[in-house]
Amino acid sequence: METRSVGKGQMKGSTYLEPARELPAAPYDVVVAGGGPAGFGAALGAVRAGAKTLLIERNGFLGGTATAGLMANLNITGEHLVGAAHDLLYRLAERDGAWMGRVVTFSPEHMKQAALEMLDEAGVDLLFYTMASRPILEENRVRGLVVENKSGRQAFFSPVLVDCTGDADLAYRAGAPTVIGRESDHKMRPFSVLFRMGNIDLKKVLEYVQAHPDQFNPDPYRNVVQPDRKVLRIEGFYDIMAAARDRGELAKDIHYMRLEGIDAANGTIFVNTVRVYGLDGSDAAQLTRGEIECRRQMLQIADVIRKYVPGCERAFVIDSSVNIGVRETRRILGEYIYDEVDAWNKVKHPDTVLHLWRRAALGSEMHSPDAGEGLRDADFYERQKRLNPGEVPPPPERDFYFPYRSLIPQKLDGMLVAGRSMSVTHMGDTWTRAIMIVMACGQAAGVAGALAARNGVGVRQVDAAQIRQVLAAQGADVGEAFTK
Repeated sequence: METRSVGKGQMKGSTYLEPARELPAAPYDVVVAGGGPAGFGAALGAVRAGAKTLLIERNGFLGGTATAGLMANLNITGEHLVGAAHDLLYRLAERDGAWMGRVVTFSPEHMKQAALEMLDEAGVDLLFYTMASRPILEENRVRGLVVENKSGRQAFFSPVLVDCTGDADLAYRAGAPTVIGRESDHKMRPFSVLFRMGNIDLKKVLEYVQAHPDQFNPDPYRNVVQPDRKVLRIEGFYDIMAAARDRGELAKDIHYMRLEGIDAANGTIFVNTVRVYGLDGSDAAQLTRGEIECRRQMLQIADVIRKYVPGCERAFVIDSSVNIGVRETRRILGEYIYDEVDAWNKVKHPDTVLHLWRRAALGSEMHSPDAGEGLRDADFYERQKRLNPGEVPPPPERDFYFPYRSLIPQKLDGMLVAGRSMSVTHMGDTWTRAIMIVMACGQAAGVAGALAARNGVGVRQVDAAQIRQVLAAQGADVGEAFTK
C-alpha cells in the first residue's frame, strides 16, 4: 500500500499518521472534563477540598443537560437538595430563578449564571470552548489529558482526571472496559430536543386539563399544577396526539406531550416531547442523524400544539436546546456495578459515600429503549383505578445509598467517572441518571480526587470514611448511619 508524506504526517490508504509534536502543558491537582451537572459538582467538591482544579467544557457556559438541554424540571422535592445541588438551587431561588413545589423547576439562564459564579468564587479555573481529546497514559495510569480549542492542542497534567463527559469518552479512550446501552441488546434510551414556546394562554390550557382528566397521566408527580409556586408539569394530551399521529402530523413514536417549566406570567412553556429511538449518541454520524430527526419532530410538535391545544393558537417557538438530549450511551464497568436492587433494598456498602433520593419503583424504567413511551393500552385506566379508587398513589420518593467503587473504572488508576456513565446497570441507571443525583456523585468524585492528590495515593487507596467526612462538611448527605 502506498505511503505518502502530507505536511509532516503520512497518509497510508484510509489512515493518516500524525507527526509527533510538543504541546504546551500545565499542572493541576484535579482536572474535570465536562461542565454539566456532574462536572459542576466534581469541580466544586474538588476545589472546596483544597485541590487546584481545572474544569474543561465544550460550551461557553455550565450546566449541560440542565441548561444546554433546557431540562428545567427536577422530579425531586426541595428538602432533598443537598450539597452542591442545595447551594446552587437555593441561590437560584433567592433571585427568583428556581421554584420549589411538588417538583423543582428553574430558569436555565439563571442556572448558567449561578453555576459560573459559584465556581469562579470558589477558585476553579475554567476553560470553555474546549474539547477533551484524549487522556495521557503511563501504562495503566492516567496522568492528564490533551484538549483542543481555538488555541490549538494543549495538555494538562494531573494525578486525578474526573471524566464527566456523559459518555465515558476519556475512560473509553484510556482503555477502561465499558458497556453500551441495555445489557441484553445494547439498545439505548431515546434522544430528545427540548424547546420553549411563547404566547401561551395558560388559563385556557389548565381549563382543558381540568375538563379532560382522562387525557392526562394520573400520577400527581407527572402532573403537577401549582401555579402559585410557579411549578407546573403537564403530561398527557393523549387523544390530541393520537389523532395527529393518525393524520400523519406526528412521528409514529410520539404518544403523549409533556409540558413543564411553565412561566404563566410570561406565557412560556418548555416542551419535552421529541423522541428518537435506535441511535447511538457515542457515534458522531448517528448523533448527526438524531439531531436532524429531533428537529424535524420539534417543528411537527409545535404545529400540533398550535392547531389543537386550547390556549396555544398563537404560540411560537422561542428557542431549543443547544445540545441534543442523549439519555444513555456508554457506562464504565467499575470496581462495583450498582443496580436497581441495591437502590430498592437501600443496601449500605462499606464504601458508601452518598445518601440519595429518587422517585422510582423496582422494575420501573424511565425512557425505555423500546419505542412506546406514553402509549396507553385498553386497560390503562382500569389498572390505575384498581391501585386506589379515585386517586392514584404516587411512586414513593425513596432513599438509597451509593458506593465509591462505582466511580472507579476497572483497569485504570488516576481516573474517576461521574455522571450517567458511572458503573451502574441499565436498570440501575433509572435511579442514578437524574440531574441532582449525578451532581452529588460528581461532588463525591471531586472530593475523592482532591484527597488522592493531597495524600499522593491512587484513587483506590482513598478511604471512603474520609470522603464522607469531607462531603458532610460540604453539606452533602452521607447517611445518618455513616456519621455516627
